[in-house]
Amino acid sequence: MEEFIACFSEISDPPQKNVRHNLHEVLMIALCTMLCGGEDCSDMEVFGRAKRPFCVNFCA
Repeated sequence: MEEFIACFSEISDPPQKNVRHNLHEVLMIALCTMLCGGEDCSDMEVFGRAKRPFCVNFCA
């Protein structure tokens, strides 16, 4: 995950009060969703919920 984060290190992720996931977690879920054939943010939600154990362990 460190290498993935390094690829996007120049993108700022200012802290906010109402955020559930950090930017790198969202980018990883987006990448995995697209690699699995997902096309939009609805597919990201479905993927994230279906693969929650994977995402939690991978992004932790």
